Formats: sequence, C-alpha cells, structure tokens
Amino acid sequence: MYKRKPLFYLDSLFLIVYFMMLSWTAFNEWLPKREIITYLQFYFLIKFFIYVFIKKERVVFSYSSSIISLFCVLSIFWSNSLSDSKYYVNQLVIQTLLFIYFANEYDIRRLLQLIFYSGSIMAILSLIVSKVFPTYGIDQLIHYGAWEGIFTQKNNLAEVMLFYLIFNYYYLCYKDIKKGKLHVFIIILMIFLQVLLIFLSQSTTALFLLTVFILFVLSTYAFSKIKNKLLRISILSFLTPFLLYVILAFITNVKWILGLFGKDLTFTGRDVIWEASFKLMENKWLLGYGYRAIGDGTYFHSNLTNYINFEIYSLHDGFLETLVYIGIIGFSIVLFGLSLFLVKSFRSINGSQFSFLSLGFLCYLLILNLQESAFIGSEFALVWGIFVYLQTSIKLNKDYLHGK
Repeated sequence: MYKRKPLFYLDSLFLIVYFMMLSWTAFNEWLPKREIITYLQFYFLIKFFIYVFIKKERVVFSYSSSIISLFCVLSIFWSNSLSDSKYYVNQLVIQTLLFIYFANEYDIRRLLQLIFYSGSIMAILSLIVSKVFPTYGIDQLIHYGAWEGIFTQKNNLAEVMLFYLIFNYYYLCYKDIKKGKLHVFIIILMIFLQVLLIFLSQSTTALFLLTVFILFVLSTYAFSKIKNKLLRISILSFLTPFLLYVILAFITNVKWILGLFGKDLTFTGRDVIWEASFKLMENKWLLGYGYRAIGDGTYFHSNLTNYINFEIYSLHDGFLETLVYIGIIGFSIVLFGLSLFLVKSFRSINGSQFSFLSLGFLCYLLILNLQESAFIGSEFALVWGIFVYLQTSIKLNKDYLHGK
C-alpha cells in the first residue's frame, strides 16, 4: 500500500495527465500532446526500469497482448510506409509495456480513482469550453450545434465520455474503496454530466452504446441478485441461444433499429470507405500493409482517396483497420486475444456487480470498433492500454476478481 509521500502525488498527477493525453483528440487544438506523451512515457519507463532492475520485482506479462504487439513490430519488415510503422510501433510497444507495468504496480482501486479524476477534469473542461467559448467547443459547420468540448469532433467527446462513464459506474460499485456520502454524490454527479455531454454531442453512435450499456447493467444487476449457483448456471446456459436469437432479430430488423438512432444502412457513408478498403486488400490479405502504414501520402491512402473522392484519416472500423495493418494472420492473433479475454471475463464473474467490469469494457470495445477506429493503432490509445491492464490484472488474479 502506498504511503502518501510526494512521489505518490507526482505519480498520480502524471497518470491522470497521461490518461487524458491518450483520450482520443482531447486537447489536440490546445496542447503539444506528442511532446507531453513522450515526457510522461520516459518518466514511467524509468520507473518501470527501477521496478524491475533495482527493486527486483517480479513482472507478470499479458502474453496475448505482448504477442499482438510483437506481430505489429514484425510488420515493419513488409510495411508500405517504413517511417510511419517505426514511429507508431515504438509507441505501441511502449504503451503496452507501461500498462503491463501499471497492472503490476497499481491495483484496480488506484486505477479507478485516477480514471475518475481524468474523466471528471475532461468533462468539466468540455462543459466550460462549450459554454464560455462556443466557437471552439460547439460545431459551427456540418454538425451545427453539436458539442465537441475539448475534442476536435463530436463523436470523440461522446464516446470518450461514455468510456469514463462506464468506469465511473464500476468505481461506484467497488465496495473496497471507502466512499463517504459526498464522494458518492460527486461520482454520481460526474456520471450525470457525462450523460449530458453525450446527449449534447448529438452522437448517435454514443447514444446507441449508452443504451446497450444501460441494458447490460440492468441485466447484470438482476443476475447478481441471484444467489443460487445452479440457477445462475442454468440462466447462462439459456442466455447463449437467447443471444443468438437477439442477434438474428437485430439483423432481420436492422434498418428499423438503426433508424431509431438516426442511422441508415450506409452507416453515415462509412460503407463506401469499407468497400474501398476491402478492394485495396486484394493482394495484401495475408500480412496487410504494415502497422499504421495507411496514413497521408501512402499507397493505401492515395488509392483510397481516389476511390471514394474525399479525404479521410480513419477507416471508421477498428477491426477493419487492424486487418489492413497486419492482415489475416495478425487479425487472427487479435481475435484469439479478444476471445481469451472474453473467457477470462466470464470466469471472473462471481455474483457481485463489480465483477462484470471486464465484460462491460469488452462490450464497449467491440461495439465501438464496429463504427470507429479505437483499438490497435488508434489515437484513442487508452482503450488498448486498459485492455492490456485488465488482461494482466486478471492473470495476476487481483482482488477485484473476487468482487470486493
């Protein structure tokens, strides 16, 4: 347990800032993010070095995350843009190592507290910027009136707020952190503020995700109230075919369901991007174009722009982007890692509401990446980082797995 020494507060401050810098486009127009991230990563790499070589502490690794990162490193050898791949692979490896270190050094209690502070600061600043400086915080062009806050785009604000909202909810559920009535009130207040910002952003993707999360919470809450283990197993056995039925019903009525959230079957024009991306994969299926080798000026980006006749810097699908980066072989490794995480998340469920944290996060990750690029190689690097952290923590068998 940490003693409240100056280093404790310095670490906490740096972690809060680091989490904010990894939160998609937050502060892109306000701060030199790349330089800040570099300094913070250097600081924590030194701490990692001290942890391993000076303190001689044992480090538990997440093998699936490490293998995914290693394959991305290997993709440099066939990359279509060597300079891009080298830089971004370096960032991926550093971030993977750091979140493995965070999982070994900082328990889930501290992580939840720091995530709460990071999300709260960004929510409050987004509210202030949008109200006081509306020309900066509110979209004045295509999505006129949609709130962006400290982000460069409305969807980024909404989907990042939902990320922090999810962790704030489980922070509220975590019984091993002593929380007074005022503390609980502030957490609930921040959750309401994050919900408000999601609505004011007018992001239909985030609203859909929020609806899914609310249904997830209600379902898991009802499940957590069942004390009979045999009944729990029976319900889980029933849920498998039921979920298949729900998926089938969604596919059958997809046009009507998407219409409720202001979407259509083109997913706001994303289908054109996806179609073009698949066409450009014709000769690259096995290994892909190389990690992050699809940026401005690359062969892939130039041909994609020619095909769709407008400029984009993201494929708006995290899984498709992964496929383009590292091909079917790399994508299969990623699927294996996600499947392993899913199995371990189910095993960690023990009846407490908090034990659904990993599964709730995984649902967010999977659904978000069907329409946005927010996983490996994304500017929203915090999603990958927390994925690595939770995988490593599960392997460490930390106390949160017991639902404290």
